[in-house]
Parts: sequence; C-alpha cells; structure tokens
Amino acid sequence: YPIDVRGGLPSFYPLETPKGRLKCPVYEDIKSPTMPLFEVDKYVGIWYELAFHDITQANACGCTQFNMTRYGNTIEDMFTVTCPWPWKKNVDGPWLPGYSKVTGHRKGNQWTCNMTMFYQPARLGVMRETGFGQEFDNMILDIWRDPEIQAETGYEYTRAIQFQCVSVPPDQKITFTGINFLSRKPIISTNQLQEMFNRARSLGLEPYGSNDMHIVEHEGCRYPIRTDAEWMGDRPEWPAPIFEKEFGAQV
Repeated sequence: YPIDVRGGLPSFYPLETPKGRLKCPVYEDIKSPTMPLFEVDKYVGIWYELAFHDITQANACGCTQFNMTRYGNTIEDMFTVTCPWPWKKNVDGPWLPGYSKVTGHRKGNQWTCNMTMFYQPARLGVMRETGFGQEFDNMILDIWRDPEIQAETGYEYTRAIQFQCVSVPPDQKITFTGINFLSRKPIISTNQLQEMFNRARSLGLEPYGSNDMHIVEHEGCRYPIRTDAEWMGDRPEWPAPIFEKEFGAQV
C-alpha cells in the first residue's frame, strides 16, 4: 500500500483510502492473541473516541463519546460529537452561530446518532451493528485493563480497538472500513495512545486504515450529562443536532 495513502489530499478531506485487492478479514484472523474472553457487560458504558479511520465521521469534530446501554441482546450505542470543534479561547466565540452570552458556550453544535448493536453470544467479540442505513460486524480486536484507569473510572475494560469492514458482491470489494481507538478516559498518555497504534500495526490494520487515523480533540470538551431520550430528545438513526437541555436552543 502507498506511503501517502491520501494521495496528497488534506486530512480534513473525506476520503475512503483505497484498499486495492484487500478483502474483509475474518475476526479470528485479526483479533489480538492477548484479547481476553469477551464479557459484554464489562464493555458497555461510556467510552471516549481517541482516534478513528472512518469516512462517516468529520475530521473537524471533537469530544466524541459512545454511551452503550444493554437491553438483553440489544445494545443502544448513543454517539455524541461536537461539530465543528470543541470550544477554545480565541477560536470559538460570539462570532460563530449559536453562541450563548449566558453560558459562554455555543449551542446547537452537539450532534448525536443512535447506533444500535446486537450482542451475539455465539460470536463473542463481534457485535452486529446498524447505522447509516447499513448493517455490519463491529469487531472488538483488543481490550486493555489498565489499573490506573480502572481505579479512576471503575471500569474493568479500560481501552479497546474496534474494527468494521463492509464489502459488496460480486468481487467483495471493500467499500468501507472503520477503526476506533476507545478509552474510558477522554485524555490518556502519549505512550498509551502510541501503544494502541503499535498494536493496530501488529494486528495488520495498516492496509485497512490505521495508517490514516484522525486524532480526536478532547481538550475543553463538554459532554452530555445524560444520553436518554427524555434528556436529549428522539434518538435519530442519522446524525442530527441536539436541540434539548444543555446543548439545545434553549440554553
């Protein structure tokens, strides 16, 4: 695969980097040999996205959070993101739409999407996900159990790598790949993040996009207090702005 995978295009340009003759891999061939036996109840809860390769996500966004709630074998993954970017002094302010003189923050720049996943007891570590009008496997390739993050957050699973791959017949050409680096904390050490890039490379993910990842900004973020429908309004199947409570037009 080429070193300049984007062909000179800037990082903010939405591009599904070419995958050539690659085929979507089988989970057992790509998951980490150190991956623990997957326990779904230890995986649900709040995750923060640290980096991604995903054409459906805009590189100008930040503060990305996944909030996973299990109902039997159904997992509601409430995705929230700030677009265009987290509030920053001298960058964001009264000159941009939605600025609130009351709070000093913008309103209407928080977006959400309900990504439903289905737990598969017969395929531990692989959840069937629906979103953006498609259905695909969401594969958990590796999980960390960092003692310091466990002590701070109360979660046993502290970091994870997710991978999605979609192909179409007749030749099973890849049309989409998604890679997500997740953590229970929005900001981790440089060494921990580098460890995740190294792990992705060792698992063979570079041809699938781990060599073209976008680092998510979490400095100065405001996250939803709650992600239930009563607080945030309807759960949209496609990304939509939040118009309720602290991120809505009434703030």
